[in-house]
Amino acid sequence: MKEFEQRNPTYHFELYKEKQINSDLTLKAYEQYRWIDKSKNAPDPSDLTDLANKLKWEKCQVKKTVANNLIAYLQQGEDTFHRWKKAGHFDPKGASSQRIGREMYENAPNGTMAAVSEEKVEFGGFIQNDPRRSRWVLTTLVPHIDTILN
Repeated sequence: MKEFEQRNPTYHFELYKEKQINSDLTLKAYEQYRWIDKSKNAPDPSDLTDLANKLKWEKCQVKKTVANNLIAYLQQGEDTFHRWKKAGHFDPKGASSQRIGREMYENAPNGTMAAVSEEKVEFGGFIQNDPRRSRWVLTTLVPHIDTILN
């Protein structure tokens, strides 16, 4: 992320909160800012509290989430998908692409059909039927920000 920020000086990230999930996995949430004044280059965002109001840094409403260990993150996602499937929230005869987690249905109450790993990491995402291998594959995996913030 630091490399992205260096190559794209109109973006800035500040650590908001991090949470250790287990010995292999830490999830972090960052505030995201974007420089919106096209008439001049973005200044160094070293004092973002002041800059956010005075120098046209726009704060994104959605926090950026990152994992320190991609393999551990994907293992959490696989665990979550299998637990969600075992709980009966999966229709193997349904559409060839399906959502998983609480956003499976619009306006679902918080926690409805939640996809939660054994270590209490909640995910949402998509699965896709792979007819070549006759199995369902996890194609998109997004941690719920509440997992990090609470």
